[in-house]
Amino acid sequence: MGTLSYPNAADACHTRDPAPVPPPLLVATRGDAASDGAIELAVAMGTASGARVRILAVVQPSPTLAPELTALVALDPTELDPKCVARAAVEAQLKRLAIPQRKVEIEIGTGDPPTIISRAARDAQAAMILLGADDHDLLERLFGGDTAVRVARAADVPVLVVPRGCSHVPESAVVAIDFSEASVRAGQVALRLFPDLAAVHLVHVAPVPQPALELLASMHARYAEAAERAFEAVREAMVPPAYTVVTRQIVRGNAAREVLRAARERGVDLIVAGSHGHSAFERVLVGSVATALLRGARVPVLVLPAEAATHD
Repeated sequence: MGTLSYPNAADACHTRDPAPVPPPLLVATRGDAASDGAIELAVAMGTASGARVRILAVVQPSPTLAPELTALVALDPTELDPKCVARAAVEAQLKRLAIPQRKVEIEIGTGDPPTIISRAARDAQAAMILLGADDHDLLERLFGGDTAVRVARAADVPVLVVPRGCSHVPESAVVAIDFSEASVRAGQVALRLFPDLAAVHLVHVAPVPQPALELLASMHARYAEAAERAFEAVREAMVPPAYTVVTRQIVRGNAAREVLRAARERGVDLIVAGSHGHSAFERVLVGSVATALLRGARVPVLVLPAEAATHD
């Protein structure tokens, strides 16, 4: 019987490849309480995985005052610099959350927030973007003005939108499954980003047929049978760890509403959805299931943008 041996233990140690460095976590913030949960969750995940946490605040470019006017109002130039103001707000937020600055990297960007945030995540090869849910008024939210939705549309890495008060690492999840590659991939990514999930509940919202009443029962039975086979294929593709309990459910109705209902009834602390990347016109005026989930959830929502489906 053959054996494997090394010249000596020291040489064996030197031949090992160093442990890979996890990709960073990018948190977008305005320095206000809306993103407290996102920062706390990112720091908790970074502590557990060894990933760096990068905090990004984006300011809109603004005109600078003339030196004469600055002297007239007796203000320090840094008090008028939006970048300095943004950095001070982030530092104050970290102090309020009792997070040492050494645990994070602070960056300040200038420009359109969704564009800058998605570009920063791409340049940093971030594992995902975390940000707080906006509290904008209804009209702005209906027309896609909130930053969370716009970032999810612009990004090509997973986006986690964290409502206020949701700062702990998720332990259970509802995954919206329509049996498309995008939804299966979203489940796979969720298990990779949150490897300690103890329970995953797959929810499929079936279409509502409109045939003659006498055909409904047989159609429902055939659909349920086909869906069960599809659920098995999804579970195999997701490759959940042995300790993760995977359950499934078929419901009918409005997709986002039923997924949100399932999340509430199951008491999960994460909702997962894939995006199909519809046209800009459809996404802004019609909306999507992922967008509706972002606007209606009371727990963090992980969205896998269409562009991220080809990334590992």
